[in-house]
Amino acid sequence: MKYISVPEDRIAVLIGKKGKAKAEIERKGKCELEIDSKTGDIWIHENLADPLLTFKTEEVIKAIGQGFSPKHALDLFKEDFYLATIDIRDYTKKKLSHLKRIKGRIIGTRGKAKHMIEEKCSASLSIFGDTISIIADQEHLEIAKRATDMLLSGCEHTTVYAFLEKKSRELKY
Repeated sequence: MKYISVPEDRIAVLIGKKGKAKAEIERKGKCELEIDSKTGDIWIHENLADPLLTFKTEEVIKAIGQGFSPKHALDLFKEDFYLATIDIRDYTKKKLSHLKRIKGRIIGTRGKAKHMIEEKCSASLSIFGDTISIIADQEHLEIAKRATDMLLSGCEHTTVYAFLEKKSRELKY
C-alpha cells in the first residue's frame, strides 16, 4: 500500500462529482483508493502485477493536489507523459511580494505567457501555491521547463516567446 497526502481543499476535486474522478483513477490505475477527506490522506492499494501503474496513479494524485483538473492529470496515464514541479521559492527571496510578482510573470498579461507555453509545448501548466507544475510528453516537458525557468530567471517575455516559436518549428521538422 502506498501513502500520499494532498491539500484538503483538493480532495473534492480528486473524488469528483458522484465519485467519477476517483473511479476513473482507480479504473486506469487498476487499484483502489482509500481517501480520508478530513486530513487529505490517501492510500493506494497498489497493483502488484504492474508497479508502473501504481507510480502513475501516484503521479495523477499529486497532479490533482498541485492544482490540475482530473482531466489533465489523467494524461499522466498516457505513455511517455510526465509531471514536473518547480518550486517558485527557489527563484525568490521568499518574500510574498516577490512570489506574487514571479507568479504574474509566468501567467503574463491576460494569461498570454502561460497559454503560449501550453500551446507551443502541448503541455498543461498549473500555478498553485508556491509551485508551477507541468504535464507533457518528455520532449515537450523539457522545453516547457526551460521556458518557465527563463521567465522565473527574469528573461523578457519576447525572448521566451521567440524561444518557444523556434523550438516549436524544430519539433515539426
